[in-house]
Amino acid sequence: MSRTVLALALAGVIAAAPVAALAATANTTVAEITLKKTIADIQAGKPDYDRMVPELVEGMKAQPGVQQQLAALGPAKAFTRVGDSENPWIWDVTFESGMVLTWTISINDDGVISGLFVKPKT
Repeated sequence: MSRTVLALALAGVIAAAPVAALAATANTTVAEITLKKTIADIQAGKPDYDRMVPELVEGMKAQPGVQQQLAALGPAKAFTRVGDSENPWIWDVTFESGMVLTWTISINDDGVISGLFVKPKT
């Protein structure tokens, strides 16, 4: 009987592995879509503050020149995932101007952006 229990437990671990990988892929896809939309919204001067935690909204409003700076780079053309961390996710984003910025995004359990950081790629 213990062999049966062990076999079922191992089968559960083996079966769960692809599901976990699929969930991670889905989370990463959602994060990438969220980042793409967020960048485009900021460039258009219409950040979706309803999809951000209040502290992030305050921080963004305290930096009024960001929209113009990002808009001057042109549309985001390529997103390259950096590493395999999940929440936060990190991408190098290449803009039409050729500038590459490294973006880090965190999304809380409610699906709201809880962290957003950008810096020039080093």
